[in-house]
Amino acid sequence: MENSDISNIHNITLASKIALIAGNGNFPVKFAKNAKNKGIEIVIIGVKGEASEELKELADKWYELKIGEFGKFLKILKNEKVTQMAFAGGIRRINLFGNVKIDAKGLLILAKAKTIRDDVILRVIANEVEKSGIKVLSPTVLLKDCVAKQGLITNRDFTQEELNDVKFGWNVAKEIGKFDIGQGVVVADGLVVAVEAVEGTDNMILRAGKLIQKSANSPKGVLVKLVKPQQDLRLDLPTVGPKTIESMKEAKLSALAIEAQKTVIIDPITFQKMANEAKIAVRVFNKDEI
Repeated sequence: MENSDISNIHNITLASKIALIAGNGNFPVKFAKNAKNKGIEIVIIGVKGEASEELKELADKWYELKIGEFGKFLKILKNEKVTQMAFAGGIRRINLFGNVKIDAKGLLILAKAKTIRDDVILRVIANEVEKSGIKVLSPTVLLKDCVAKQGLITNRDFTQEELNDVKFGWNVAKEIGKFDIGQGVVVADGLVVAVEAVEGTDNMILRAGKLIQKSANSPKGVLVKLVKPQQDLRLDLPTVGPKTIESMKEAKLSALAIEAQKTVIIDPITFQKMANEAKIAVRVFNKDEI
């Protein structure tokens, strides 16, 4: 079933104490800072090998767990008496092949999921959490300014050729999303150059750039990054930010297409500035435009 947009899950009263399960990137840090600014007590459970060290200083209570220690995770939530929690940040899929310690509860969760696909496992974990009376929030409830809104973000708009690549790439991205392969694709001249898999978006961008640069004399290639059709919008939203632009600049890609109300932009002001400086076109599309 096609998901709705994120505005439908923002109408909620925040508790005075919230748990944050933190993966990598700057998004968990921004969430924690905004929580502190609002006077919210923040209990942070960092994923070992993923969560930023900066989070330790921001946490009222800090815990660190390996992937798979779900029993300990649920016990922490119970002991801390939290009523709301959020997931923020990514977990590099390549780390699912190592740094994993699956406990008894974790085995039960995997049995229910019947797969190691991350979107399915996250939904099963969220369901287990909510069975215990804890509300799972979208992290964007504290970062509404980071939710992508429809329209052109940069000074330069898409060329007609880039728009054609967006329309093609959009359909491809939705199809690979159905199978939880990844969230992004790079398209150039109507050809799929790269599909995101376990390496993550930035590495996929660099891989695509090497292929395109063999034949292109100028920046070329459109990155289309979209939410998966079956995605729970509280969990693992597509995220772009300054690092995305940095990778696109290095790869000499020319444009980025993302989806309105279903994408997070980390540090939007810096993101826009860097894209303009690199002459990378960025537009936020509604699906009706495609």
